[in-house]
Amino acid sequence: MNSVFSNSVNNKHRLSGKKSSVLLLADSHGRNLSSILREKNRDIAVTSVVKPGAGLLEKVVYEKLMKFINKNSILCNEQHGFRNKRSTTTAVYECINSILNLMDKKQETIGVFIDLSKAFDMVDHKILLSKLERYGIRGLSNKWISSFLTNRMQAVCVKHTDIELKTVSNHLSDYKQIKCGVPQGSDSIKRRRR
Repeated sequence: MNSVFSNSVNNKHRLSGKKSSVLLLADSHGRNLSSILREKNRDIAVTSVVKPGAGLLEKVVYEKLMKFINKNSILCNEQHGFRNKRSTTTAVYECINSILNLMDKKQETIGVFIDLSKAFDMVDHKILLSKLERYGIRGLSNKWISSFLTNRMQAVCVKHTDIELKTVSNHLSDYKQIKCGVPQGSDSIKRRRR
């Protein structure tokens, strides 16, 4: 798979084909659809496969990126998410340990906690590609990632259960181009989010 990725990048291969997904929203159980859309639900993205083995290709890209990031010490030690042997558990442990150490020294502590649960949905593609370039991911690699992110389409599907009529129906929106967010229905990303 490594050589497939290398050939893909070296030959200026652009990912083509259908790059679309459908967000499946939780069953509404008879509630008003607009109230469901306002809730903080965790959508499930069902992505189409660009080419056979696309999930494996994403894994190779992730591994190459992490190798480059680690080799060049791009991430600070306090970064825990999506890193080997670092998780939300290790982040909480370090936070509690730091607070306890400061309390032992009779120092005051203040904590600011920000919910970034929807951060993947908000990533602007242009900003992400610019940051990647600034950190040294340039040229063909940057163009390949750009091709992976751009020209993606997405629709929303809401499953609605009418309790009184005992019926179930699906409502599918029109497809719209995605200008921010990273594909979250892919295998490699789903594994890292667990």
